[in-house]
Amino acid sequence: MKNVYRKLSVAIISVLMLVSVCYGQACAITNATGLLKISTAATLEEGELVSSYNHFNGRSYASLGLGVLHGVEVTITSRVFSKSPDLIGNLKVLLLDEDRWPAVAVGLTASNSNANYYIVGSRQIGLPGLRGHFGLGTGRYSKGFAGISSVLNPVTVSSRAKGYALPLTTAVLEYDGRGLNTGVIMRFRPDLEGKLYVSDLQYFGLALRYTTFF
Repeated sequence: MKNVYRKLSVAIISVLMLVSVCYGQACAITNATGLLKISTAATLEEGELVSSYNHFNGRSYASLGLGVLHGVEVTITSRVFSKSPDLIGNLKVLLLDEDRWPAVAVGLTASNSNANYYIVGSRQIGLPGLRGHFGLGTGRYSKGFAGISSVLNPVTVSSRAKGYALPLTTAVLEYDGRGLNTGVIMRFRPDLEGKLYVSDLQYFGLALRYTTFF
């Protein structure tokens, strides 16, 4: 029972942190789980802690995401190397696991004192490793967002003779409500992941993510 109370307390504190950070700030879409720039129905596992670095269009961001309960994650992001860092928050809650129906999650962001909500669904479509994602909401989500992700190689391929290893790689094509993005997500190890992408077919971006559990 004490463990349940502790988890609930962590969840409530995390939500309050999200609201206090985002309220009145210039927030953007960002969360610990997703494709390149859009959210998916996936959430962090309970106790999973993710730290990441993202560089895009001359700006750098550091993020910290936490799975506070099963199906509940909170992410807080800060712009780095800036005199006026922007603080960004995201709360996402899984409503439905994928089975006969797509997995479904809802999310909340805030920008300029306005709360924006979204709902997103994710499901395997056709071949194994091929997944579709679609979301809609208020504010900047009002135009909707969608993406397709395809695992190119289901396992890490290594070559001792040539001294290199090909990470598990997922190709992504998405529409974020403003433009098209394409790129790859590479998992070098279970705890280390990288992204290379082109946003709006003209701006290059990269990201690194490290995962641990507590």
